[in-house]
Amino acid sequence: MDSYHSNSENTLLEDVDSTSTTLYPISQPSFVYQKSTGNRVIRLLKFLPGPTPSCTLIDADVDKAPPYLALSYTWGAPVFDHPVIINGCSLPITKNLTDALAALRGYARGRYLMLWADAPCINQGDIRERSSQVRLMNAIYRSAECVAIWLGESADDSDFIMDKIVEWKAD
Repeated sequence: MDSYHSNSENTLLEDVDSTSTTLYPISQPSFVYQKSTGNRVIRLLKFLPGPTPSCTLIDADVDKAPPYLALSYTWGAPVFDHPVIINGCSLPITKNLTDALAALRGYARGRYLMLWADAPCINQGDIRERSSQVRLMNAIYRSAECVAIWLGESADDSDFIMDKIVEWKAD
């Protein structure tokens, strides 16, 4: 007999039978941005504890922000079909950003860092906000505790090349 229940964050529905478990997504309400509160205010993602990747979005003055990691990444294909859960709501993002967040989540949480990435931290549908935030990019990257560059998942011989770079740096 099958039983259905949701996990504690209501993001998955589990179909459990005697042979396997299948997870089905539960619809999340769509994320809606709140109006920015100032000219030098940025949004930062704070990862929440738990097995399901979710976060809150907080506002901070770029010059007085708590420690954060700024992410520079390639958007990849312009297909926004991977949700990130922010404040309990779903925001569609690209696969490449999903992969980057998955790779950096543990690193950021382990160091109590928040994370800035343009797609979720800037309201991409608001041209004024987007223009204002682009003017802050220099300050955003300079004010970050660290900057991560995400080119994508490893492919072909990319691991070899990255290992060589580390080796050359050590010499």
